[in-house]
Amino acid sequence: MLADPDMAGARGPALEAGLPLANFAAALGAARLEATPESVHALRSHAAKFEARLWLCGRRALRDDLRSLRRACSALRDLDACPPRGVAADELRARRAEHAKEFAKALANRDLDALCAGLAFVPDVELSAALARLAALERRFAREGRAAWREEDPEALHALRRRARRIRDAREWLGLDAARFARAHVALGRWHDLVAAGELDAAIVTDALRDAKAAWRAAAKAADAAGGPA
Repeated sequence: MLADPDMAGARGPALEAGLPLANFAAALGAARLEATPESVHALRSHAAKFEARLWLCGRRALRDDLRSLRRACSALRDLDACPPRGVAADELRARRAEHAKEFAKALANRDLDALCAGLAFVPDVELSAALARLAALERRFAREGRAAWREEDPEALHALRRRARRIRDAREWLGLDAARFARAHVALGRWHDLVAAGELDAAIVTDALRDAKAAWRAAAKAADAAGGPA
């Protein structure tokens, strides 16, 4: 864990470091113009990354707006990323068209333009505070993961995937090693996508679940050993 006494009062990176707000506004504009798989994914990715950064900054209001935006993308993104098996192409197109209507309605909210503007005025976070929040999140990831794996509850494991993504995004923003949490995020995501798509080969699902557990265990062990960000 970073515990340099000279770090007192140090500021963290700018909110848009490596992720220009202009790109976020452009992603929103592109998704409003056409809800392609690429534009939906780009918008959700921007929203998730900024949400993680605001969480480290201790900012709630804009974070709630970003969470709502991310959720507005979810139905389309999930359908594009893992279309359910055994569903005819015509039916998939019809489902996507319905989701696209709801997505367009959500993006028509002009408050989203204010959100883009508001992000520009978020002050830099105090680095020690950001690291403390990250340490707490990693401990929670390890603790809740142990409970989730005991039952192998799909909802709890899906929540674990989201937490791994937030830690990954937060670590990347702060310039910390994010590899272990990236592997956990990807492995949990692969398992979830197989389940959501209705994969019929039990061996494939079992292997993905085993890989996800191993990746989680490696990340959780590092978090427990370090007592926070390493």
